[in-house]
Amino acid sequence: MFGAGSSITSSNLLMMGTALQTIGGGGTFNALGGFSVATDADVLLNRSLLLNGSSSSSVAGKLNVGTNTISGTNNFQTRAPQTVSGTPATLTLNSNTVVIDPSYYSTSVNTANVSIGLLVTGTGIQPNTYIIGTNSLNSQITLSKPATAAGATALTITGNAPTLATANSGGIDATVTTNTKSFGTNTNYIFNAATVAPFSTVSTNPTGNITFNAPVTLNRNVTANGIVTLANGNITIPVSDTLRITSTASLAGANATSYFVTEANASTGGQGALRIDNITTNTLFPIGTVSNYLPATVSPVTASDFAAGVFEGITVWNVTRINGTGDAALTTNWPQSLEGSTFSSQFNIGIMHHDGTAWGGVTGSGNNATNTATATFTTFAPFAVGADPATLPMRWKDVSASLINGKVKIGWTTVGEEAIRNYEVERSFNGRNFETIGSITARNSVENSYALIDAAPSAVNYYRIKSIGLNGEFKYSSILKVSPGKAEVQVYPNPAADVISITGLPAKAKVRIINMAGVTVQQVQPALNSLVVTMPVASLPKGSYVIQIEAGEKVETKLFQKL
Repeated sequence: MFGAGSSITSSNLLMMGTALQTIGGGGTFNALGGFSVATDADVLLNRSLLLNGSSSSSVAGKLNVGTNTISGTNNFQTRAPQTVSGTPATLTLNSNTVVIDPSYYSTSVNTANVSIGLLVTGTGIQPNTYIIGTNSLNSQITLSKPATAAGATALTITGNAPTLATANSGGIDATVTTNTKSFGTNTNYIFNAATVAPFSTVSTNPTGNITFNAPVTLNRNVTANGIVTLANGNITIPVSDTLRITSTASLAGANATSYFVTEANASTGGQGALRIDNITTNTLFPIGTVSNYLPATVSPVTASDFAAGVFEGITVWNVTRINGTGDAALTTNWPQSLEGSTFSSQFNIGIMHHDGTAWGGVTGSGNNATNTATATFTTFAPFAVGADPATLPMRWKDVSASLINGKVKIGWTTVGEEAIRNYEVERSFNGRNFETIGSITARNSVENSYALIDAAPSAVNYYRIKSIGLNGEFKYSSILKVSPGKAEVQVYPNPAADVISITGLPAKAKVRIINMAGVTVQQVQPALNSLVVTMPVASLPKGSYVIQIEAGEKVETKLFQKL
């Protein structure tokens, strides 16, 4: 824009237009009075600017500072996006000066949202017209183009979300070093260089879009209202910091080479966290450590806010629910390199939950081929993947629960019993703390069916069966939920690799698994009045399926994802 040898000492510079504009040359930009980037403008800065004027400098469009800096005594700001409609104003034909109703100017419209660089539209206003000057004493604004009509009109004053891009390794505060500075809510940021201090610590408003084009370590808590894109390398969240993805935001670009490293302090228990709000479906937390990508997926029954981090020693996923209640399926994933030779040969894989005092037993299901484990929980804290230590020579063929006259019948079928002493049925009212409510002696034959009645169930009940060997070894079945007061059909875990449970079944229901081609690939008719049925799905190809529940003339469907 400027040639060699030019010296700018007092002028105000406003960049307008939608085409890319470059500020460069060999001149010295000394004491530039003010600098503004208008709405819709796209500006590349190839030289550093010194702003020493008395007026404020603002960005309402896109400014790429590169490795340069903006310094001086000036006030620099990026504006929060805005739209002010119905502004009463008076135009003069062929004049650039517009008079705004004085009472309106001092209330609904004021210097906070009438600023140089904002777009002005309305009757009598030419396209791509911007504010180039303001006069609060006379309630006037000066436009970049003259009016094409005269008289009273209603104006709309618009500022889009500004974008600030930098390749400065010192981040935003090293890029903008003016005496005062502020960065408006929903400002978009693009980081084109690695940095450990990306965001300003002077102005900490929520962001709009964030694009990470290089490895970055966060330097404070960050709340994002836009799209957070990981384009090249990992983003590190330090201990005690959180990156919050609000309900209006989303994640993009994350994969096994670009994910969030959630740092942890083993001695204090501190953990960096990725928080995602208003989760209503399967939602991926692309997290890991410096060495390994260890994502987790959460699928709650009701809308919930979750935060997640992970650390190694033993691999532990810290998944906490910030808001929300009810069941949620948790799926964890890990690389093959973390498995020892013993673990790699295990088939009874699941997830363990720490209750604050000790680790509980392995529950849910897992798959060594896909390196995933899934289980359903109602309370959230640290989780780890494990294999049921039992090597009992038996497997669960079917586990079910039926509501009969206010009582719950728990039934199960086993295959390959050998050296099994007995089975204990355990019940919990919260899905975490279980107690034994009955015991049945094992028959130790090829295939056996058992049943036990819970005569005093509560409104919500969780059941599991504990198989105990003659040598004291034991292992658990999957957990079944029975809610006598609620008959809502649910499928969990979802997604799943080996076994699914369908709960809340109506009387005399038939359950089918149907692939996307409309072909029934599995069918079962649970026992009369059974509320729960389990179905093996390990042999099904990966993909989406429909669970169809038919009871008389009523047909209900649920979607299911096979891992």
